[in-house]
Amino acid sequence: YTQQGYVKLSLKDYGNEVGIYVSDTGEGISQEEQKDLGKKFYRAKQYSSKNGKKSNSVVRPGGAGLGLYVVFGLVQLIEGKFKVDSKEGKGSTFKVYFKKPEEEKSRK
Repeated sequence: YTQQGYVKLSLKDYGNEVGIYVSDTGEGISQEEQKDLGKKFYRAKQYSSKNGKKSNSVVRPGGAGLGLYVVFGLVQLIEGKFKVDSKEGKGSTFKVYFKKPEEEKSRK
């Protein structure tokens, strides 16, 4: 939900694990909605807004509410960790952390 600004992908090496960050300058996600992220068929900001006011009659087009459900499931399956930092009106950062395989650690 980034109408203008950017979406940025970053990687960070922490030695035993790798962090992958996806940040945007979009609308952000309220604390209340963050609790439901990753639930099957859940879509944050389901309805469009007009002049900053929520309009329950206009459903935001696109998406089935499965993207984060699949991502969070895969992260858990391979024993990764995830975190969401978001502030309404400021954007969001989705953080995913994975342990490095043993052979990757030994190359350093």
